[in-house]
Amino acid sequence: TPMALAADPTFDTIPASLDGLNPFIFLSDEYTRGAVALEPGRDGQGVSLQLMPNLAMQVARIGCFFTELPQVPSQVRGSVWVKKTVKDDNGMIGIAILDGEQTISYFVKAVHLPLNEFRQLRLGGNFSREGQIVGPLIVIQHAAISTNAGGILIDDIEIGQK
Repeated sequence: TPMALAADPTFDTIPASLDGLNPFIFLSDEYTRGAVALEPGRDGQGVSLQLMPNLAMQVARIGCFFTELPQVPSQVRGSVWVKKTVKDDNGMIGIAILDGEQTISYFVKAVHLPLNEFRQLRLGGNFSREGQIVGPLIVIQHAAISTNAGGILIDDIEIGQK
């Protein structure tokens, strides 16, 4: 069963102000903010998460809230299309669905993705507790502790429950 997000999961109707995407949500001050911007995606508009050269401990991140709570207990599944845009990117891409206590997450090193080719990343897991204070929301980020530049383009988030 598909689950709706408060923001357009295709990113095609997201305004330049990034309203609804919650850039840098829950980001600690110890990290340097990368760049979050709109760019042409797979088929329409996508979101670019860029890490700048010569800056360590960088994170570029967005979060999208669900418009309704998942039924509990349920298995929640999600996916996002990702394209690496910088050849020597040594950052880490993370996707998480969370609600304050429960988290489903998936991490992949950017070096394991082909350059300039979209790949679908998927994750899934069980939500078993009701009444959480936050969320649920999906967070997608690109992070690196080194000073190498990095960049990914994301598009077409899909969320569902079983």
